[in-house]
Amino acid sequence: MGLKTKRTDAYNVYLNSFQSVLSCVTSRPLARRRCEDTEELFLVNSPVRLKGSDLLFSVTQYFRIVNSAELDDCAVRTESYTYEILDSITQNDLFCFHWEPNSTVQYPHIHLGFAAKGHGLPIDNKAHIPSGRVAIEDVVAFLIKDLGVKPLTDNWITVVGLSRGLFYKNKKW
Repeated sequence: MGLKTKRTDAYNVYLNSFQSVLSCVTSRPLARRRCEDTEELFLVNSPVRLKGSDLLFSVTQYFRIVNSAELDDCAVRTESYTYEILDSITQNDLFCFHWEPNSTVQYPHIHLGFAAKGHGLPIDNKAHIPSGRVAIEDVVAFLIKDLGVKPLTDNWITVVGLSRGLFYKNKKW
């Protein structure tokens, strides 16, 4: 099996897992765009309206396919992500999960967005609340369990759990 095949296989496993998790809350597909030295995955025509809620959801993730010398294989490495949950009426950010290590704020963080306004919190919607890396599986589970989004599939717990297991087995951080 050649390097190109290994790279394609690594990407396909990554994409299939990512898309299956997102299919729990949206039927929109992911699109891939090549950037300078990374690649981008994003939800087509986002933000997308989420079933049974007044929420919109937007997903963007930058990644790179790397050679794994110890495994003589290839793997997908996340370079940054932006997962945003917005109010569908105002389109204001409510919860934003960001990790952009090449920006001025290099650690993974959450913005409370306009959810923080009017609650007397000593921060504004631009505050960078440290979070540690956040998996898309955890964001989808948060949408369904905590924010009341209606899942598009009855087996969402299994889908998210299987993908989360694959993610944690292969993660490098």
